[in-house]
Amino acid sequence: MPLKNRPQSSTPDTRRVPTQQCLTLLEDKMTQCPEPPTDGYPIACCRVHHKQYRAMTERYKEAQKFVDNMFSSSLIPTKEDIPGYTSVSTILEKARMMKNGLGERYTRGSSSPLVDSGHKMRLNILAKQMTHGVEIRDALEAQAMALHLQDHPAKDWVEEFQKAPFEHEDLDEDDGIQPDQDLFSYMRSKEGRVREHAALNEQDDLIALRMRFEQEKILQFFEIFLDPETFWLNRFQSEGKPEEIGELRNNISLNTNTWLQYLHRIIFHNPQLLARSRDKKRLHIGLRWWKDSWTEAVAMKGNPDAATSMGNIKNRSKTPGGWIYNNSRETPASNKVWYNILSANMPEQDTENCYVRLCSNFDELHRFLLFSAFGMSPAPRWCTKSFGVKDGLRDSQATRVHLSLCGVILADLVNGIQEAKEFKAKHSGPVPSTLPAKTPGCITGVKMEAHAYMFGAIRNKPDDFSLAFLRELRARPDLFAAVTRSETDPPLKVESFGTVTDQIRFRKFEAPFQPVESAPAGRGTWEVVHSAVNILYGGGQVQPKK
Repeated sequence: MPLKNRPQSSTPDTRRVPTQQCLTLLEDKMTQCPEPPTDGYPIACCRVHHKQYRAMTERYKEAQKFVDNMFSSSLIPTKEDIPGYTSVSTILEKARMMKNGLGERYTRGSSSPLVDSGHKMRLNILAKQMTHGVEIRDALEAQAMALHLQDHPAKDWVEEFQKAPFEHEDLDEDDGIQPDQDLFSYMRSKEGRVREHAALNEQDDLIALRMRFEQEKILQFFEIFLDPETFWLNRFQSEGKPEEIGELRNNISLNTNTWLQYLHRIIFHNPQLLARSRDKKRLHIGLRWWKDSWTEAVAMKGNPDAATSMGNIKNRSKTPGGWIYNNSRETPASNKVWYNILSANMPEQDTENCYVRLCSNFDELHRFLLFSAFGMSPAPRWCTKSFGVKDGLRDSQATRVHLSLCGVILADLVNGIQEAKEFKAKHSGPVPSTLPAKTPGCITGVKMEAHAYMFGAIRNKPDDFSLAFLRELRARPDLFAAVTRSETDPPLKVESFGTVTDQIRFRKFEAPFQPVESAPAGRGTWEVVHSAVNILYGGGQVQPKK
């Protein structure tokens, strides 16, 4: 048919109507390639990115073939077979084989829109197989470390340490504690100086370029370990600290050892990381690990070899470049350790109780609150500062500081359950209830009380100030009710004085209906919802108090 008589198609030929700009996104995943489209069907990419896309597709196919061969081989164990292995070397050899296979998957590059449905299916299948491979490798490495530690003197506490959850799992979201947030910001700013360059040649390997860029970022971020002296020197100079060279070097050594000890704990907590660290020479977040790391770094005094004398062999285990120690040791941290912890990262308000839980005995708790008294930790909200006396309010913060300096610890406040506080805020006296009354013409009223509790401690030996403090509490039963327990007493033994020591209690009574404003005072037996014993020892509802 002659060309002039050929019928015209109702849809345009996308091959001949290219877009105005290459549709490929560059490495920042936001910027579109500025080159005009020249290749593809339909035409959508520049020549460079089209060639790169085809090369990446071939790499995915090669990776799929390798993975198929690997999983079809009898050398790859199943999860059921792994617990039966007894040779560490055999297990680690299989783990290395899995590592090589998993390495074939690392093929991230430019974000191209030209991904056909067949390629998407290949990616999904490959991702599922890789997930299964990672699980097998993790199981192999966990079994290797279990065998490695089965005859180790520190086996019991090592297993307990590794099974314990990370600290952030049992902290509230509002706690938000991270060691040295300024340092993390500084390290991230250094990471941001590494710039990713777009491939300029169609022969460039996007996979190799991406992996090289990732390695550069890692090396930049971990300069704190690879070249600690240069890192800390630049950090201190950026802050404008005019230390003497001797003091500067001491600070560098102390900070380096702290972060190394922190890193050792992270590796040691994970059996897979610990297995991968075997035979390696060199290579940190959680508040308890942070404190332990500072304690060990101060003990090293710039010499990591000194760590070998920091306890019995049963309380330490070797890690790359150092040792990991039993974090349940009872030695309290020194003044220098607490000073560095609090000065490295000022605690946020209302996180004081997290630091209190780190203290191993009364002396260490007193030491921490002394630093707080000198302004290195903000007072919690329940200890509100009020200048002068106004409407009966006093400067409770100054009072607490004075008590801390004198050895009387006030560490926390419990206000009671939220429902009881809301009830008491709305109703100052008894209120009618929906419970039926037994007496004709009467209704059942309810009265509820909620009391706040402060947690405190004094030294368990004769002390003039502590004894005088307790005498003052006993002399004012109208203001104070105290529940005391000595650490030398038998379990669940408490002594109390004052009027009411129950935290939450209520009582029901019957009376003729009256407006809330003129409701009767209430009578009857108090039923305890939350007692002082619950506060000290935990537990649920207790029996009614007769």
